[in-house]
Amino acid sequence: MPESFIDEDKALTNVEWRFPDGRVKEQPVSDMERLMFLLRMVGGVTIDGEDYRVAGSTLVVEPDRFSVAVTLE
Repeated sequence: MPESFIDEDKALTNVEWRFPDGRVKEQPVSDMERLMFLLRMVGGVTIDGEDYRVAGSTLVVEPDRFSVAVTLE
């Protein structure tokens, strides 16, 4: 994740990258709105050298936190 998405002085939200094979990778993000805007613009991501298409996103609400799950194809 680029440093511009992680700012220790801001509240962090987790993004859960959900891979086609069932793996989940969590990353803290301080500017979720910016990340989601970019994902809508490009429609795909490269993670660990592998290309994926963004199939959708979901807000995950738990009693003590919330996160955004991004489903990849």
